[in-house]
Amino acid sequence: MKLFNNLSIPSLILFMFLSGLVLVHGQTIDMNRGGQLQLTTQAMVDAGGTEPNDVGVLFSNGNLANIPAHWKMSIQVIGDIHGDNGDNGASSNGNIIAPSYFQLTFNQSSANPNNPDIAQLVNNQNFLLSNGEIFVITDAPYPMVHYGYYIYLPFNLTVLPHTPFANVTPYSGSKYWFPIRARLYYTDAGGVQHVETRDLTTSNQGDLLRVLYNSSAASSVSNSIQLTAANADLYFNSTSDYINGVQVTYPDILKVVCADQNQKVDVKAGSDNLTGADNSSLPVNIVHIVASNSSSNTGNGYGFNDVQLSSTSQTLINNINQTDANGILFNLKYYINGGKITSHTSDLYSTVLYFSLDPQ
Repeated sequence: MKLFNNLSIPSLILFMFLSGLVLVHGQTIDMNRGGQLQLTTQAMVDAGGTEPNDVGVLFSNGNLANIPAHWKMSIQVIGDIHGDNGDNGASSNGNIIAPSYFQLTFNQSSANPNNPDIAQLVNNQNFLLSNGEIFVITDAPYPMVHYGYYIYLPFNLTVLPHTPFANVTPYSGSKYWFPIRARLYYTDAGGVQHVETRDLTTSNQGDLLRVLYNSSAASSVSNSIQLTAANADLYFNSTSDYINGVQVTYPDILKVVCADQNQKVDVKAGSDNLTGADNSSLPVNIVHIVASNSSSNTGNGYGFNDVQLSSTSQTLINNINQTDANGILFNLKYYINGGKITSHTSDLYSTVLYFSLDPQ
């Protein structure tokens, strides 16, 4: 989720890179893909899996010597993650999966082996993919050349348990396509700000994940949970927002597929703080989340809890005793009460939320 705090310096987020901005495509930063994770049975889909070194970010060429300390790097998904009809991504089989079902983990053992600082360089070593920018390196303490003239940052790709590949009947041997973007931000010795971009798409690197289970195995119902939107955004744009608080409700955003009765939905934040791009922070417990029945959901005695976010898992919905292969939809409301933010830097603050479906 993201929190936009715009009062103290209006429009900071929109204009922070406009002064002296230089856009470069692929000069210093590059990406590559590794192996292919193969999930060949429904049991493997239910368990999830990991492919080592599936995504790699590289920094190379002579420009590294011109990049001072305090550079940063982000990763984001820039389109749908979809299965194809066996035609190398040219068409979708109708199954689009939210990025939050996939996780990247920095694999230090495969990075530059002779560089002891590499682990300290990567601040965000384990994160769920998102359509929003996730800053993996937030503030490099040394100039880029300190790490050598070739820097390789490999990431393992993990597919979370119960990822809903089975929501539609897949083409036998479907590939799932991940359009991913990496960005490098730095300010050169002359004070000019640079943003370099490199995309990893179907046109230059192909699929990162292959799903090979057949339609008969996929037709069985298993427990799964899915968010139909990647981000939840709260905006503070006026004095009234700070005094009265803000809220936003997303209808039909949470989909729960239950094969078993007596289930619950838990939620937790990835950290105890909402973090800004410039390392400013806000406590995550200022944010509340509460679920409710969607317009298509008649109720069935669900219990809804108003959860004050923390890094400890808490129950959002309980008493889910309805088995439904098509899924049960819930609304989610996010809110922050008035008076919770007083004198913080104008910034975009974000964290990752983890939702899970578990036996009650």
